[in-house]
Amino acid sequence: MIVSLVLTPFLLLLGVGSGGAGHGDYRLAMMLFPYTMLSTFVFDSITVPFIVLAIIQFPLYGVTLGYANQRGRLGWVAILLAIVHGLAWLAMSSLATRNFS
Repeated sequence: MIVSLVLTPFLLLLGVGSGGAGHGDYRLAMMLFPYTMLSTFVFDSITVPFIVLAIIQFPLYGVTLGYANQRGRLGWVAILLAIVHGLAWLAMSSLATRNFS
């Protein structure tokens, strides 16, 4: 949990920075925050609830992994989180156009 709290601000900066004020390619944001970026296909922009999701995404991962560790299921839950996150990233990558903005 603590690691995810420390990493979140840096990951948010990297994700936002990958957009380059509209001149970037958003690849890093798509990889780090695929759920938030997928929301753009429904709402045509990133709405406040999905900004909040991006802010709490990695702390939620940390809480989930901490709870799984206490239950002796860390490995399985870590794999499941990686698969779900990876599938969301693949979906985002496949839907994104060359000029995603």
